[in-house]
Amino acid sequence: MTDCCAPNPVHAARMSLDGVTPAERTAQPRRRSGSDSTAELLVTGSIVTLDDAQPTAEAMAIAGGRILAVGSRADLETFVGPDTKTFAPKTGAVLPGFVEPHLHLVSSALVFSGVDCSPYANKTLDAVLAALKSAVAAAPAGQTVVGQLFDPSLLPGQATLTAELLDQISPTVPIVVMNASQHFFYVNSAAYAKAGITADTPNPPGGDYGARNGRLTGIVAENAAMLSFVSVLPPLTPDVIAAAITGIAAMA
Repeated sequence: MTDCCAPNPVHAARMSLDGVTPAERTAQPRRRSGSDSTAELLVTGSIVTLDDAQPTAEAMAIAGGRILAVGSRADLETFVGPDTKTFAPKTGAVLPGFVEPHLHLVSSALVFSGVDCSPYANKTLDAVLAALKSAVAAAPAGQTVVGQLFDPSLLPGQATLTAELLDQISPTVPIVVMNASQHFFYVNSAAYAKAGITADTPNPPGGDYGARNGRLTGIVAENAAMLSFVSVLPPLTPDVIAAAITGIAAMA
């Protein structure tokens, strides 16, 4: 198990102070009545609370997956028992509320403005194709149509997109659809042509352009190959980037 996935008592604690008043947690932390408030873990160091009454703290007491109190190191001595463990990071700061489920933040922000090809919005492959066809009809002349969140594993029969199917939507407008895992593109022949990829183009190390038996399948795997299609995608203007970042932040 890697460090990034290992159990962490700080991550496990709910980053909230339910039932503790601001005075209790910022001035003179005290034990909750009717409960054992001896800390299982005492975190010391630079702690950012996001509490206007006390923006920073020196220590945080945790028990049962909950934060008992934050305050000065001296104040929180009352929460320390013989079995309390101490975690004192030498660098950095402890901040609340950051839970990152392998989001691929930058690429997620940029693709979420594309056509929703998810199995939640489209129950069948035909529905996905219909959504892309509508987007092609509405797109400005020459602009690549981008789709996102396509997941064939959740469609009936695990039906997938191919260059042949996407060419039936449009043989001239480039279409690029990102898999929900963000490890695959599904592209049509126009996108291949605009990227300069043919069936004879060698695969880059760690990538796959999807050529099989002398034909391009439309399934492009991994960043090494997907990067060849950056020039096919609509340009990333400052306005597009700003809208993408604020859009994904609004999902928090």
